[in-house]
Amino acid sequence: ALLAVPNQRLLAALEEAADCGIPAVAIFGSAYSEPAEGEPSLQEQLRDVARAHDMIVCGPNCMGFVSLAQRIPVTGYPTNPETPVGNVTLISHSGSVWDAHLQNRRGVAFNYIISPGSEIATSTADYMQFALADPTTRVIGLFLETVRDPETFIAALTEAAERDVPVVALKTGRSARGAELAKAHSGALAGEDGVYDALFRYFGVQRATSIDEMIDAIELLATGMRPSTPYVSAVLDSGGQRALMVDLAETEGVEFAPITEETTAKLAEALEPGLDPINPLDAWGTGNAAEDIYEQALGALDADPATGLNLLAVDLYTMDDADCFYPTIVRSMQSELRNPLARLVHMSGAASEKQTLELRAMGVPVLMGTENGLRAARHALQY
Repeated sequence: ALLAVPNQRLLAALEEAADCGIPAVAIFGSAYSEPAEGEPSLQEQLRDVARAHDMIVCGPNCMGFVSLAQRIPVTGYPTNPETPVGNVTLISHSGSVWDAHLQNRRGVAFNYIISPGSEIATSTADYMQFALADPTTRVIGLFLETVRDPETFIAALTEAAERDVPVVALKTGRSARGAELAKAHSGALAGEDGVYDALFRYFGVQRATSIDEMIDAIELLATGMRPSTPYVSAVLDSGGQRALMVDLAETEGVEFAPITEETTAKLAEALEPGLDPINPLDAWGTGNAAEDIYEQALGALDADPATGLNLLAVDLYTMDDADCFYPTIVRSMQSELRNPLARLVHMSGAASEKQTLELRAMGVPVLMGTENGLRAARHALQY
């Protein structure tokens, strides 16, 4: 039942649904009532009815949910019926974050996208367990203000670890002011941030610090890639961007693979004179035979025993759509590579939509921005 009624009618509507034996309801409204001394709040009254009848409640103060596989949008907001079905479950305490992910143009597709709201009866942890019971779920993304059911949340994290389903969490309330605003938004008690850090580290939850970093990490992990070593190999076409990448990698804790002498010799043989056969590699010289050089360089770095993840870190420009060879390289080498491959574009605002779509259609994640891309790589390596 969808309880699409004003707050003053919610309690009667929920009682009626319970009397009819309806097992689940969604409440989009705030269910806010002015505090009255000695009287339970409206949310407390709704909670008591739901618990007495063992009802599932999505909300109140939520966007609802969309089950993509079943084409069921239980929400008061517009959804696109052609949104693709995928293998990621997103559970978000922010309705705007919920909506942004649902409408993303990154190729990240969901099986379920859920806005639990104030969680008067059904918690984020309950939804996590539901998602984990579905074999299509490959990654769970969480935008959290608080954890209202710690025991079930820990049980869900334990199950996710046992099932090898990565969890990417963006937890607000790091600062005192952020914690205050979280409480004002949904009544969430944010708790000590250090506790969440320790909990996430213990269960291998990858903690993001921004929405863009979160979706980059989700896109990378949703491919199912599992790097075999904690090191990255990278091929670029710019000495300046390479220097920037090295600086940012050190800040983000991403380490480049220490390649062998054999790999160094292979690179030296492939490169034009004057280019250093090192990792990360700037392989662009005069542009002559560039496709062959990049294929040989990527193959040599991938074959190095220290490599766990390959990054082809080259911008994708719209003006090159007609004859860009980088997607061609990926297509020709994808089946030969020993290690996972991701594309990284340094400037997301310049990325060609045509080329990014082509790469994602091949199952190759495209990470947006040097910093976010390296953070996503770190999440995959840490996980």
